[in-house]
Amino acid sequence: MFVRRLLSPPVIVGALLVVVVAIAGGFITNPLPIDTTVWTDFVESRTPAMNTFMTGASWLFDPKRAVALALVVAVAVWWFVKKVMHALYILGSVAFSGINGYI
Repeated sequence: MFVRRLLSPPVIVGALLVVVVAIAGGFITNPLPIDTTVWTDFVESRTPAMNTFMTGASWLFDPKRAVALALVVAVAVWWFVKKVMHALYILGSVAFSGINGYI
């Protein structure tokens, strides 16, 4: 049953998209000029309250903490919904995203 789900078209398409993004991301080594411009404008327009909020969000969603938080959410989903695949989708997507932050 589990192997059959791994070979289903949505999982195959998702895996191919992950591979394509990983390969494309390997070729982009520096921020693009438009990214730098937008980031600079965004930082300059922030208020002190927004700076505090962003500091908290950055702390909470650090890759290591995000994976730990996803584990808690996945356990809660599994506990309440009783579907392990839903919990694994949540945990897997956040874990792979966290791993991607270190690549």
